[in-house]
Amino acid sequence: MLAQGGAVLAPAMDDDNGALLALIDVLVPEFADWAAIDLVDRDVIRRIGTRHASADAPAWEQLAERFPKWIAPVRRAMATGTSLLSFDVVGDADSSPDEDRDHIAIAAELALVSCMVVPVRVRGLSLAAITMATGAGRRGYRPSDLRTAEQLAARAAAAIERGMLYRDARASAERADRNAAGMARLVEAALAFAAARAPADVLDAVAEQARRIFGAARAAVAMQINDVEMRSAAPAGEEGLADLPLEEVIATNRPTRPRGENWMGVPLVGPEGTNRGAIFIADQRDQRWFGPDDEALAVLLGQLASLAVESARRYDAVHRSEQRVTAVLDTSPMAIVELSPEGNVTGANAAAGVIFGWPPASDREFHPETEARLEPLWRRAVNGTPAAGSIEAQRADGTPIPLWVTTVGLRDATGKTIGALLSAADLTERRALEQQLQQSQRMEAMGRLAGGLAHDFGNLLTVILGYCEFLLRIATPGHPLHDDVVAIQQAGERATTLTEQLLTISSRRVVEPVAVDVRAVVLELEGILRRLIGEDIEMSTETPAAPACIRADRGQLEQIVLNLVINARHAMPNGGVLKLRVDEVDVVDVDASYTAVRLTVSDNGVGMDQETLDHCFEPFFSTRERSKGTGLGLATVYGIVHQAGGQISVESQLGRGTTFRVVMPKVANTAPAAAEPMERAALAGSETILLVEDEPEVRELARDVLERRGYHVLTAEGVAALDVIRDPSVPIDLLVTDVVMPDLSGFALAEQAVAEFPQLAVLFISGYTDTDEREWPDAGHFLAKPFRPDQLTAKVRFVLDSAGAAPPAF
Repeated sequence: MLAQGGAVLAPAMDDDNGALLALIDVLVPEFADWAAIDLVDRDVIRRIGTRHASADAPAWEQLAERFPKWIAPVRRAMATGTSLLSFDVVGDADSSPDEDRDHIAIAAELALVSCMVVPVRVRGLSLAAITMATGAGRRGYRPSDLRTAEQLAARAAAAIERGMLYRDARASAERADRNAAGMARLVEAALAFAAARAPADVLDAVAEQARRIFGAARAAVAMQINDVEMRSAAPAGEEGLADLPLEEVIATNRPTRPRGENWMGVPLVGPEGTNRGAIFIADQRDQRWFGPDDEALAVLLGQLASLAVESARRYDAVHRSEQRVTAVLDTSPMAIVELSPEGNVTGANAAAGVIFGWPPASDREFHPETEARLEPLWRRAVNGTPAAGSIEAQRADGTPIPLWVTTVGLRDATGKTIGALLSAADLTERRALEQQLQQSQRMEAMGRLAGGLAHDFGNLLTVILGYCEFLLRIATPGHPLHDDVVAIQQAGERATTLTEQLLTISSRRVVEPVAVDVRAVVLELEGILRRLIGEDIEMSTETPAAPACIRADRGQLEQIVLNLVINARHAMPNGGVLKLRVDEVDVVDVDASYTAVRLTVSDNGVGMDQETLDHCFEPFFSTRERSKGTGLGLATVYGIVHQAGGQISVESQLGRGTTFRVVMPKVANTAPAAAEPMERAALAGSETILLVEDEPEVRELARDVLERRGYHVLTAEGVAALDVIRDPSVPIDLLVTDVVMPDLSGFALAEQAVAEFPQLAVLFISGYTDTDEREWPDAGHFLAKPFRPDQLTAKVRFVLDSAGAAPPAF
């Protein structure tokens, strides 16, 4: 089923809804009698489709109509990002929330067995939810079914995110292409305006060029010329102004682009700065709304039109009109260059100097490599054929730059060719987006490599440190080999730190959320933070008197604090004030109210503008130089906070600093006190242990360690361990199994074993995991590699002494 789900999701680059609907086609009928997809749009949950497999179609159609009342569980799953499972919907009625009563009544009426809701989360947000139900004659859903559905949801989320990246990159490329094409058409419009001498001819050209540039069905222009209002429209003969608020745009003297309407108007500003009329463009043929880029292009068009009319009205002021046209062209981000028939530069705008790297007051000559690539394009334009294409150019100093180039022929009033007009757009931003996508793919591959290396390295370190400890029992202080063995042991311990770093990079480190006191973490990091920020930044901390605990991984909480402080330090290059505060707040949510712990990090640095605020949590977004930051710091903080069920917000103003607030639910201080070290004799035992480990060296070391403590140890690999467990002649007291193994994972092995022998104690050992954190069994005991012999025996003794109290639940 996972393969089928991946197959239908693979092409989901343009149609996320279609992919999700295809996904529930896979679920029904093999996995469910009924399934539905709900989307969340601006906090409104909307159902986009249902599927059912029952022969009793009317009854299930009735369910499809009435089951949307089960909106509370769907909203709850989306809000928390946590899947919901009801093995027996009707039987769970007494323990269900009041808002779920409607769906329970429907379930009883239709003989519904069990249901589950699985959120589809993308970039830390719940975008959709998959609801599945089984009817009479089919068994209820189990946790393993939920894991399968969550894996499908994860694949759906990955497909949607790939689609987002693909569409973002494509939208950026299309936008660049539209801007380049629009600027080229703007240049052609300027030429058309310049060819018109009479004011009426200019207005006709403005209306026609406006319609052509924006692909609109109609365009109109109204203008005061010599105190006389003149109008023109395209197509010719159509008034075109009846339903457009001409007077409103002229009165406000600013561009108008109403939301939800397919028209826009821009004022025509005369040379003296007064409003002289307006241009209207309506009904784009591609049915898209006018956007900010269209508005900016229309403003430029309006400026060109105003200058053209002024040139026609004041023919004796041709020089000043040309200066105005030059000023308009210099506002363009595109390079616009005039070439002679021989290809020499005879004119250029300011952007051309920047793009082609021409120093001020120097000869404007292309780099030889650039000139060679441009020559075929401008020669075609001189010969009467416009040309366009992307080239790999070089600035005057040899710096490479990718360009999109358009060339058109230049003709005088008689139609004689007098050269070519070249426009060029910098494609660096577009290439950067493509590189970011490639970088994210490389990072994923590097993460897998790092995780695999850490796994193998952890096994080797387990063996090295284990036998070092054996040797140190013989090579006691004073022995000739004592110092050598200690040196090996210390090197192994440093390598253990390196292994943990590799696992952090690969996102495969086993996260162990516990009750963590935020107050204590901030106070313990205070010394490190003061050295980190430097002496020119004044730092203060404010914490409550009592513990303020949250459920999180301590290492990840420390990473949140460090990343936010580092971000604040970069915002204060000349020094400033940094404040850290921990307090408690009451949170009122849609579903519940609770007390939360709030961590506030504020600075009085340079601050952020609105655009930066809108993107600050996005991966790879950074206002720093590329060589000084990856843009992943705040994105990492955002992911950690939301994975732990918290929220993060930011407030900032330019020049007034920035404040980040992290809010996470408060929990009771259940952190266990540090256990007293056990005597070596207390670590011994006589129970029978089955050791399952695919690495021979680690297996032999662990076996040797346990047998020295008196345990009876059996070993096996993979599925063969099940035969040993089922052998009635050798009752097993404890299963010790690696998590990641080639033919059968430790989770799958333990799940089968506990299903057959519920009282069997289980201890998992691993250096990393390639499974979702939610797949770890509840109450499952774990020992991280690399470990020392005494750590293994202490953990084994603890699990055996706790056996039966809380067996692992899969």
